Amino acid sequence: MLLVIADTTYFFMSVDVDGVWDTYINSHIIDSDKNIWAGPNAISLPMMAPIHIITACNPHETLLSDLENTRRNLQLENVLCSLNVKFQYVVGTSSDLSWQENSFAVSGLNRSKACELARTYHQRAIFELTDNELLAIDSHSMKVRRKRSRLITLSN
Repeated sequence: MLLVIADTTYFFMSVDVDGVWDTYINSHIIDSDKNIWAGPNAISLPMMAPIHIITACNPHETLLSDLENTRRNLQLENVLCSLNVKFQYVVGTSSDLSWQENSFAVSGLNRSKACELARTYHQRAIFELTDNELLAIDSHSMKVRRKRSRLITLSN
């Protein structure tokens, strides 16, 4: 499948969608101070829940250049600035830190608006953080596809 948007060409690969959701729900959310918002020994949320994690990077698992991802996230940041919401930079990571994606933690949006923003940037999903859970939300149907505890405690 080929999609061209604003002088950028995206090649969409066939993906195991169930596997993608399983991968998403095992993600960790970490801020620039290395505080963990979702994952092992997560902190109390520093913003009012629900918090939505949104990115404009790598639409539908299509790898883009760092420059293109930065450009797209700057566009998203400009949109967030125009809304009356609180946001900050976070990184969504795989549990082993081998995959990292720059994102925004946003407080003050409802799920519908967060999904609308994600669809604008061709994202399959957003995360929703509550005080106790991490939810992987389908940006098109706005349904919860996977959920788990946000607060994982590692035993020694």
